[in-house]
Amino acid sequence: MKYSFDLYDKPLQISFDGRFLGIVDASTSIFITYSDVIEIIAGDKSLNISVIQLWLMYIHEWSQIFSQGFMYAFLEPQSLVCSKDRRSECEQYLERWLKESDREVYIGPYFHQEHWQLIILCPRQHVVVWFCSLRRKPDMHIKATINSVMTKLKKTLSPETKAVAPKWIEVKSHVQTGCYECGYYIMHWIWNIIASDIKSDWSMVCINFSTIGTEFLYLQY
Repeated sequence: MKYSFDLYDKPLQISFDGRFLGIVDASTSIFITYSDVIEIIAGDKSLNISVIQLWLMYIHEWSQIFSQGFMYAFLEPQSLVCSKDRRSECEQYLERWLKESDREVYIGPYFHQEHWQLIILCPRQHVVVWFCSLRRKPDMHIKATINSVMTKLKKTLSPETKAVAPKWIEVKSHVQTGCYECGYYIMHWIWNIIASDIKSDWSMVCINFSTIGTEFLYLQY
């Protein structure tokens, strides 16, 4: 309880090496506020981006224990913001990070219209996997950006190959029943991907759960 009061007075600053997210400025920070903690405890509000970033930090460190760092990389949520006026920034970020890191699978939480969705990029297979707990389609801006980046990368990897857009797989997950669970869904999906070492059979990501809530976070922490 003492820590809750501390957070109420002053947000907790957590510094981390942003290179695992492809952030140019390697030394960066996130701030966890009292409101963020209340969101998790109450379990009835959409999760803040800081909570998702903290989860990515945890999953990244956990994946290193199992020597999966050579296979999986993560995408920074703010860098995936792909509104019309920020599309070029998003495209530059993806092009640079995919070329620099050269991983088999990229995992990216994507926030659009107050809703968390999950994007999986598989450059070597030229495949994009889309998860949405409301079963919405990918919006035109992020889809066009990813198609452009993946097509350029495919041409670089295989110059003799005809430039075509990647294959999109939209996984049919359980549908959330409320208006706030999306953050918990993507956290659960990310956990399943790493824990089960999933690289292609994406339907396995959504098996064995029907509802998601704060009990999932308590189990992991």
